[in-house]
Amino acid sequence: MRIADAHMYRSMNSSINRSKDELARAQEQAATGLRVTKPSDDPGASAAARREASQQRLAEGAAKNADLANTRLTSADQALSSVSDLLGRVRELTLSSGTDTASAEQLSAAASELDAIRQQIMSIGNTRSAGRFVCPAE
Repeated sequence: MRIADAHMYRSMNSSINRSKDELARAQEQAATGLRVTKPSDDPGASAAARREASQQRLAEGAAKNADLANTRLTSADQALSSVSDLLGRVRELTLSSGTDTASAEQLSAAASELDAIRQQIMSIGNTRSAGRFVCPAE
């Protein structure tokens, strides 16, 4: 009879310990609001959560890259628009200066304005957006 009592004691003790573990796990889930607190709670759900977190990081990175590209493209568009306007003025100056009726003062003024336009175009070429040149020489 002693063996049966010892076996019954160990069995009951083991059952009580399992119940305490289950109670602790249930209390932790209730306190944190999380069903899976460690990978061994549910390996399938844990793997799905890791995949979902990875997908979220990828999506956030893509959104950040899209914002950066949009900023750079907007800056490049503005720079090209400015250069286009300046080249239009260069065309006007060269056409008006290329006639026989242009005086020396008009030619001198046109040359000064063309030099200023060249400086503006060089400045636009050195414009930076998001830490990089808008019009890279590469």
